[in-house]
Amino acid sequence: KSLDLAKKYASDAKGSLGEEVMKILFSKGTESDYDVLAAAYGDKPLSQEKMSMTDKFATYLSKLNDLEKVKKGIDLIVDFRNSIPDQFRNYVDSGFKKSLQTISSAKGKEIEDYVKKKMGE
Repeated sequence: KSLDLAKKYASDAKGSLGEEVMKILFSKGTESDYDVLAAAYGDKPLSQEKMSMTDKFATYLSKLNDLEKVKKGIDLIVDFRNSIPDQFRNYVDSGFKKSLQTISSAKGKEIEDYVKKKMGE
């Protein structure tokens, strides 16, 4: 029931309620929630909150079957990583790699190769 309520309030929930709604959608969301979750992640400004959201988004992506959505989600994660100034990137890269590995492990070789290409490996 929490998933149904989270979907209902996702578009206008703010503050603590908004955080809880996103937490539910990331953990229990389905393919149909992709647009809402991708927008929530992609529109978030460079912040510690977005860093924390990255692993939740990656775990969500690892459950999807639509590989195009998975790839678009990977693009959002890598774009965020690349927006972090070089002098700080070495502090956060291990977290990004762990999140992307979660997706690669769940989705197989095609996605693993896609991640390597996006990360310049």
